[in-house]
Amino acid sequence: MKGPWVMRVARIAALVLIAWAVVRIAWVSDDSLITLRHALNISHGWGAGFNSTESVQAYSHPLWFLAWLGTGALTNQWIFTALALGLVSTLTACALLLWRLQTPGVVLVATSVLIFSNAFVEYSTSGLENPLGYLTLGILIVLSIRIFDSSHVRSAPSSLWVMTGLTTAAVLLTRLDYAVFLAFPLLVLAWRTRQDYRRILVFGVSVLVPLSIWFLWTYSTYSAWLPNTFLAKTNVEILRLDLVQQGLRYIWVSVSNDPVTGVGLVFGLLVALWLGTTMVRAWALGVVAYLSYVVWIGGDFMAGRFLAVPLFVAVFLSSVAWTQSRSDRSAPATQESVGVVAVVGTVTVVAVVGLAAIGLPPSVVANPQEQRWVSEENGRITDERGFYLFEADRSLGNLLSDEPLALEGYIAPVGAEFAKSGLKDIDRLASQWPASSGYSPIPTDAAVTCGLMGSWGIVTGPTVHLIDVCGLADRFMAEKPFVANGPWLPGHFVRELPEGYEEAIRVADPSLVTDPQEAERLRQVWGLIRPDTVSSVAN
Repeated sequence: MKGPWVMRVARIAALVLIAWAVVRIAWVSDDSLITLRHALNISHGWGAGFNSTESVQAYSHPLWFLAWLGTGALTNQWIFTALALGLVSTLTACALLLWRLQTPGVVLVATSVLIFSNAFVEYSTSGLENPLGYLTLGILIVLSIRIFDSSHVRSAPSSLWVMTGLTTAAVLLTRLDYAVFLAFPLLVLAWRTRQDYRRILVFGVSVLVPLSIWFLWTYSTYSAWLPNTFLAKTNVEILRLDLVQQGLRYIWVSVSNDPVTGVGLVFGLLVALWLGTTMVRAWALGVVAYLSYVVWIGGDFMAGRFLAVPLFVAVFLSSVAWTQSRSDRSAPATQESVGVVAVVGTVTVVAVVGLAAIGLPPSVVANPQEQRWVSEENGRITDERGFYLFEADRSLGNLLSDEPLALEGYIAPVGAEFAKSGLKDIDRLASQWPASSGYSPIPTDAAVTCGLMGSWGIVTGPTVHLIDVCGLADRFMAEKPFVANGPWLPGHFVRELPEGYEEAIRVADPSLVTDPQEAERLRQVWGLIRPDTVSSVAN
């Protein structure tokens, strides 16, 4: 055990280093702009959907959406808000980890893995929910360990069970598929408390109340329990074997271009399983289950995105397991030092050798505005951060620069190239989002899109209806099964546009769809997501 002042300095230095690494490559992804358009529409009176004419939920992170909506509406600084939320959530999660560690050596190891992991650093901003995932899962790990390590379950106060239940709900509302992380830990807690029905009831109510509120609201608003993205990504006719192969390819491309993340995951899980308590091991199995789930669904197109949270959890668990194992036995200081040196040396050597072998420096020291690869050469898996910093300059530096704006008019013409709309452009357009003067079911224009949908959504403004042929923001298209007749991009399953659908959108008349069956299906869908339009057409 080192002196308090030494540990205090080590922890603060680690936080400063992590903050520097995150801010250095802070950026905003296109997918996050889909969430931003929802937030802008609902805060300016255009409805709760991605398109002002339809109530469709195209975001999959409710708690992150609500946090962004609330702070953005309060400050009208939508891009700065997203970056600040990501940074604060990440640093709070890391502080939660670092203040549980008891030696500078372990602080050094944990910090080194995190800042040299491209996945962790890159998705600590990006405008996506990963930082909130770090924070909510970190808090839940601490609470569950505290309950499990109590001398008896009855010694854990009811308030602790309430906090654990509310945090569990927060994890699920951050991203619903984080439920896979929780399966093993919650089973262990349930078994340990199987005879204490009162505390089980307290926990269950604490979980169900926030979830019930959200799902009742989302069903009454969107006429669906789950995000439209779930339907769009599962209503596909692709062999499970092909999905699994793509999922394995996603893991390989991510870790081969980011070996520190791969080493950190494997090493962290092994330490947690070897040295951890029953609860720590249950969490480690939860990480394994989540990684298996990522493979099962076919991965993603953004390299590293679905590995960032598992890495943080693995580092958290291994660090806690190491600290607990050292506190449980009185090993001489020299023996502890040898162990720490061995850990640091192993991680460093493996990481350096891996990086040297592929010739890719980690993001923390590389040129932040350099694209590392293109998707066609990597199984259609993209260097998302590299693309948006290299091609579009969606960086914090661009947001703070004095360079003139690339977009002169507020509403860009449909069909313009939006890929190179810098973050400063996006920030201005978001802060000047017009308030609705009255809901109109007919948009002033419409355009077909799939890729760069977030950019299109912000640059065109709320009066342009974007027809999403991937179905993420279009319920009618999402209900149309995707049939794989060639290469496909994970998460972007392009459907064939029915004849007459675009014109039907423009004039709000489902009968303009050529196929009578499709026209009737569109009428039924609109009856759920835009009932006013169906009523006006019927009359």
